Amino acid sequence: MPDAAEEALSLQQLRVFVAVVEEGSFSAAARRLLRAQSAVSYSIANLERLLDVQLFERSGRLPVLTPPGEALYREARAVVMQVGRFRARAGRLASGIEPQVDVAVDHRFPLAAMMEAVDDLARQYPSVTVTLRTVLGEAVADLVADGVSALGIAGPLPPSAPPGLEQQPIATIPMEVLASPHHPLGRSTAPGLEELGAHAQLVLIGRDATPEEPVGSVPGGRVSQLTDPSTLQAFLRAGLGWGSLPTHAVAEDLRLRRLVALRPAGWPLGYEARLFVIHRRVDPPGLAARSLVQRLVELAGDDAYRGVDLSTRT
Repeated sequence: MPDAAEEALSLQQLRVFVAVVEEGSFSAAARRLLRAQSAVSYSIANLERLLDVQLFERSGRLPVLTPPGEALYREARAVVMQVGRFRARAGRLASGIEPQVDVAVDHRFPLAAMMEAVDDLARQYPSVTVTLRTVLGEAVADLVADGVSALGIAGPLPPSAPPGLEQQPIATIPMEVLASPHHPLGRSTAPGLEELGAHAQLVLIGRDATPEEPVGSVPGGRVSQLTDPSTLQAFLRAGLGWGSLPTHAVAEDLRLRRLVALRPAGWPLGYEARLFVIHRRVDPPGLAARSLVQRLVELAGDDAYRGVDLSTRT
């Protein structure tokens, strides 16, 4: 039967194990954990000894999970997440204020509003740590449902979203359909859908997604799939296709004529993106998270969204 010290050490080893897998190397995990690389290597070796299982194949430049290691990683991650949720809940019960606010944010939400809201929260609750995970919309619901993030900000939940989530509207974000002025579409401010379909469309997808027809694509057109909004914006500037991004993200490009806004005839997706705040139904956000949401509504929403209330279970 392991003593308390060994149990505590084993939990820390699980955190190190998870960090190595998620960061892809011992050195990157060491930077994430603010530890020496030798300490990370020792922790993994000791964990393998305690479990009598080889977790990583180390013959190459980077460590690769063995089949047993891959199976145990899922278990280790679940344990680490559960302990984090347990401690966060205990902190809320003890002080009434959660020690950490973890928010998964759709890339379309205005960064300036988020920065100001986080800065205001830091002054109001200086002991609260804020973690922001900027991801594409479809990943937000999974992060909230898995308990990684207490809050999510994304588009409306799709039918395939995990169960047990609540959503309330928080803001409407103006969107633009864009092309370079040097692109053939840049000389036609009101192209038809058929004309759009004759040129490559740049579409954002999640890092793990490989859809045959991404959401937001024009049927029949040629699609280039990208996983990063900044890369998509750079491709647009280079004239490598056309696509859609939030107005606030391309305001400078539009002002300097590095990009032009199109108004396609019959465009089916509209020029606005409605964003929602998402949380778990049985575990509503704490006081600090609710304060953050109210400030985000003030900065990025309008009077129609002032009634958002995350304080009760339904």
